[in-house]
Amino acid sequence: MKLTVKNYECYARPQNDMVGHIRDTCYEFNYTFNTGIYFLTGEIDVGAWSFAYSLLDDARDACVSHYESMTLNGNPVTLSELRKMSFHVGQYKMYGKKSFEDVLKKTLKKSNINCSYEDMVNRFPFENMVAEASRWRMHFVNQKIWYISSLIGLALNKKIFVFPWLSKKDYLSVRCLT
Repeated sequence: MKLTVKNYECYARPQNDMVGHIRDTCYEFNYTFNTGIYFLTGEIDVGAWSFAYSLLDDARDACVSHYESMTLNGNPVTLSELRKMSFHVGQYKMYGKKSFEDVLKKTLKKSNINCSYEDMVNRFPFENMVAEASRWRMHFVNQKIWYISSLIGLALNKKIFVFPWLSKKDYLSVRCLT
């Protein structure tokens, strides 16, 4: 997958269940992303979070003021199309008091992925951690939310995973995913 962004600008008020929200502006952003893992780093108000957040379907407050072009694998792509492919890692409030196991099983049932709950959990090197947290309510999974919500995104067949702005400690935790 290759996503090219040219002269992307946006003002946003990104938010996340764990971090809260801020005002952030992305200005004249140009980059080509190839398949892989990217960490957009910098101070909290330099635009990385607003760019990433604007790719999310739940980015109601994101306002894209301009982009010259965006292409996916060489073909023009709209922000709406990218948002359908993106997943907000770390969100949990929307699941209420449901357990991770219940959420993932329901998600797998709705998706067209031919994979059982056990197969999905056992596919990753952190299976013991997920197994331990499987019966916990989503809002009690603490740092494990990065792993657990990523599995939900995979079950939804998402291609772009967006993390909120992370502290250095959180960044090191997430980096263990790679």
